[in-house]
Amino acid sequence: MAPFNVLHIVFIILSTLVFSLLLLFYSTLGYGIATLTYPRYFTPRHSNYSYPVPTYHDSLIDVRRFNYKGKCGDVFKYKPNNKKDLWLTAVGIRDVEYWDKIRDNTKFAFGLSNSSIPNADRVVLYLDGLDIPEFFDIAESYRVRVVRERVEKQSTKKGQDVVRRFFAYFNFLSKNVGKYERILISDQRDVFIFGDFFATFSGDELVFLAECDDGGINCVTFGVECVYNAMRDGFGTEEADNYVKNGSILMNAGTMFGGAEQIFLYVKKMVETLDVEKWEKWGYDQAVHNHLFYAFYNNSNVNNKNENNMSVDMCTQRACFRERNTAVYSNYWKMLYTRGSGCSPVLRHKILAEGFSIDHDRYYKKEEPIK
Repeated sequence: MAPFNVLHIVFIILSTLVFSLLLLFYSTLGYGIATLTYPRYFTPRHSNYSYPVPTYHDSLIDVRRFNYKGKCGDVFKYKPNNKKDLWLTAVGIRDVEYWDKIRDNTKFAFGLSNSSIPNADRVVLYLDGLDIPEFFDIAESYRVRVVRERVEKQSTKKGQDVVRRFFAYFNFLSKNVGKYERILISDQRDVFIFGDFFATFSGDELVFLAECDDGGINCVTFGVECVYNAMRDGFGTEEADNYVKNGSILMNAGTMFGGAEQIFLYVKKMVETLDVEKWEKWGYDQAVHNHLFYAFYNNSNVNNKNENNMSVDMCTQRACFRERNTAVYSNYWKMLYTRGSGCSPVLRHKILAEGFSIDHDRYYKKEEPIK
């Protein structure tokens, strides 16, 4: 047998090094190297609670591999999701084409929620429109409750469903708010909950979500033409111009979360402010939402935001309106994480990563690429 030469020795050393690195990678994520098993629970380093590991996985995403280890678990601070938590959303389906458009994302959103917040009450308010049996079947398969809510006003039976949903929210919460401690209200088709979102906030908070990229940069402002037009049509040129002049950031009406009473009072203010004569206009829900934020919640002359424990999430690991450039998707590991921190997201409204993209707002695609 020929004696070992230098190349043999180098090969053995490199092979050992590669194996060691793979072993370290798996152990860091908490997987068994032999069987690729996943822990059932994880306990963040600064938390008094243990949380079930989300189990959702398909051909694109495997949430079991998301990085919530070490510093990436610090986002989970509060008690795990339970029956006193509510994820409330709404949908109105006017035609089959719309259902065809949202079917896949509906399955994805419901499937994720069944994995990440399985013990919360998950309710979708079904507004009057077409009955889609497949929608009800999908909801039932993921244990999402469907509650029918009819929303009509004598002045007009039309109206954007994104506006009508606030009347449905109010009707539902008026009868049920006492059952809950924490509430998340969100868009039905494009808000995705990867981890235990309820474990990231308390029942004493009220949190608005700004339309920003990771770290609170590249935020959408009222200088965007359609955003300006919606505010002008809703509340007049003077108010819209003031937001442009002040460089005000757009708050997203599609995601709000906090204590049950705080959310109910917010929804109540929305329906008291909404004018059904304007509810057919695109973006009117956003206009009212932002009017309330700047005229009341963020106005120290009429409201003490510290007493109400109001805050704004500018785009963090916990929640982000739109993460792009910093969002990284591993096609091999089927996981998402944020460049720089290495931490996986908990809730995302929209994601733009190479190989994985969720974005349905056409006007945002017209923006110049980030330099």
